[in-house]
Amino acid sequence: MGVLCIFLVNGATLPCVNQNTSVLPQVIVSVMTEPTIDIKLILIFISMLETGSQSDVADAFGVSQPAIHKALKKLKMIYNDELFTYNHKLTIFTPTQKAFALAPKFIEIRDIFNSTLGKGKECEVFDYVSASNHFSIAMNGYAFSTKFNRFMDYIYNTSPGIKILAKFLEQDRTERALIGSAAKLDSGEFDLILDQHNVHYKNFDAEKLKTDEWVVISAQSNSFNDDISKDDFLNAKHVVCTTGGDDCYRGTKNPKLDVALEVPSYTNVIETVAQTQYIATIPKEVALSYVKRLKINVYKCPFETNSLELFMYSSKKPVNTVAQQWLKQTIIYTFNS
Repeated sequence: MGVLCIFLVNGATLPCVNQNTSVLPQVIVSVMTEPTIDIKLILIFISMLETGSQSDVADAFGVSQPAIHKALKKLKMIYNDELFTYNHKLTIFTPTQKAFALAPKFIEIRDIFNSTLGKGKECEVFDYVSASNHFSIAMNGYAFSTKFNRFMDYIYNTSPGIKILAKFLEQDRTERALIGSAAKLDSGEFDLILDQHNVHYKNFDAEKLKTDEWVVISAQSNSFNDDISKDDFLNAKHVVCTTGGDDCYRGTKNPKLDVALEVPSYTNVIETVAQTQYIATIPKEVALSYVKRLKINVYKCPFETNSLELFMYSSKKPVNTVAQQWLKQTIIYTFNS
């Protein structure tokens, strides 16, 4: 498990938490790869796991049963699972497989929370609901075309005061440009960089966000069969994204693409391919997000391709504040869900 981060909402003060605490300020906990969750929801979940009774949990927390029902509903929405189902024979709520899977994580969070706050240890906090921080995130075209909109939707619904300045990494992928991006992260001009692996980022903290594969797309009007052959691929005219659209074949033994058009984003690539006889090689997740909206076909690449991995890079300097930790946790959650 990663380091526990505590995020307080609306200026709440740090409580001394016991398992049967009935009144808690809204305190949010976050663990790497987990969404941000109110600690009260975690304590209610554990109590439900132990008692199987909403009325017993309500009595323990000094609230009404509808309040417990509402709390559990929030958890159900977060994890897209019922979590507890009513057993009429036993007259109790029994946990689902998902609830059993979550239990060890939640119990560990509770124990760390109790040992940290219950002993009066210092803990940095971040009120992400009322915060008005500005963050600068530099990213490649793949990051922007996949989960960045989900990240922004999450920010809109949970942290309305947060402002994000999104910057595309230079379309020029030369060594000089990459060194410049790294320098901006080191100086604090960028809070985070979302990009593929690069040696110029070796001195930064790196967290792998996702792995994807490359596919070939064409317009549905194109005359390819279920698979695109090597000959069809080599004879076709290609569209590439200037933010690294031909990286999939770079360094491999595959022949050079017959590039007819270079465009600045994957959206431009797909829109062009959908209306012409050109083809393109793009990340699978990007392609599938457009299949229903635009008339395109998706094929397995007929040649060997490089792996596609997206990393989140951040500075190792002490300026890495709890607010930036919250930003990183939120990126990890939204890009992996």
